[in-house]
Amino acid sequence: MNFFENPDWFGRPGPFAYNLEYIVFMVLAIAFVFVLPILLKGKDKKIIKLLLIILWGVAVVLDLLKYGYLLISNAVNGTFTIANIDVPLWTCSMFLYLMPFVLFCKTEKVQRACTAFICTISLFAGLVNFAVPAEESLFSFFGLHKMVYHYILLLTPAIMLGTGFIKLNLKDLLPSMIVLVIFAVPVYVFNAIFKQDYMFIYDGSFLPFDASSISSVSKLLYTLLALIAYAVLALMVIGIDMGVRKLHEKIKKAK
Repeated sequence: MNFFENPDWFGRPGPFAYNLEYIVFMVLAIAFVFVLPILLKGKDKKIIKLLLIILWGVAVVLDLLKYGYLLISNAVNGTFTIANIDVPLWTCSMFLYLMPFVLFCKTEKVQRACTAFICTISLFAGLVNFAVPAEESLFSFFGLHKMVYHYILLLTPAIMLGTGFIKLNLKDLLPSMIVLVIFAVPVYVFNAIFKQDYMFIYDGSFLPFDASSISSVSKLLYTLLALIAYAVLALMVIGIDMGVRKLHEKIKKAK
């Protein structure tokens, strides 16, 4: 159980953020983000879909291990609280719930809306959390979980966008935001009851910077600004994808 309980399996004192193992892992992982879609370009869609299913399955297993351990350890130690369990209601957690719709839903509008969310807001969430290493080392469950789970959130949309699984356009902004709001409403209620800040939409208390000046005036105002921020991020990713595709087309025509 040392792999789960200790910040480093080898008992090193740390700190571990951006040490050699993290830097090597991040460099190789980012390189793979660009290389894999190129290798998959033109491949049978069944192969791409199978790979996406595998990535989603790995993410599910990682989170089941995480929350299973937290439930058991807190129950044994008598410290069972909502804060200690860390309920899977984060923006990053939506990947787990939406990928089945992306992979298996037969309703085109629903499938595309979920795919657009995965390739915009979920991608950005994965990128941010991947870029900020865990406090634990890679040779610990929670350190490895954080990096691999969020890397999957980054790699999955990279495959979708790079292989043409989806080509984003401005019309995808509204559906992706509708998907966000569908989740945000019950999460907001949960936050209000248990005084949490899942999805960062309640009061900003979980953000790495102080947002109390806004939420203290009005939590609804803060929530509205948070949703606008999500929309801006989604629009930014859509714009980048559209720009990259246009540049690629110009290069092909020039040849």
